[in-house]
Amino acid sequence: MNPRPKIGLSMNYMKLGSYHQFHIRDTYIDAIYQHGGLPCPIPCFEDKEVLRQYLSGIQALIIIGGLDYPPALYDEPVDPHSEIMEARRAHSDFLLLELCLELDLPVLGICAGMQLMNIFFGGKLIQHLPELDAHFGEKYHEIRITGGRWLPAIFSADSLLVNSNHH
Repeated sequence: MNPRPKIGLSMNYMKLGSYHQFHIRDTYIDAIYQHGGLPCPIPCFEDKEVLRQYLSGIQALIIIGGLDYPPALYDEPVDPHSEIMEARRAHSDFLLLELCLELDLPVLGICAGMQLMNIFFGGKLIQHLPELDAHFGEKYHEIRITGGRWLPAIFSADSLLVNSNHH
């Protein structure tokens, strides 16, 4: 049997109950495992060399979804609707992305992870769209694949049902 590729996963860091905890949804772990990968969660550290050690044994990284990155990262004030993630996670995610670029590792950003990539490369975010239905809980909608290099090769269909959870 061939060894499974090791896929790194960023983690959330948040207060749950009385304690701060590292946290990751089971759907991330299960999806990687069910598709032949070995999920490797990476706790939030603000030490670049520790994160480098975590990344040294993986073939790719997924930066997971979560709360909002601090708007100070893209020079904006905080919108009252924003739910800002812990600074420890935000800093760790930035270091992970920076290291992946240095090490030439593939990165997939999901939700907040995709927003991180935008911020990292100098983009800004619209923090809240009041006219849209808030997607709290699991809401599903269709997306269409209209081109590109990877998605048409991975999926035989040109439309997929995906879930969203955002504001």
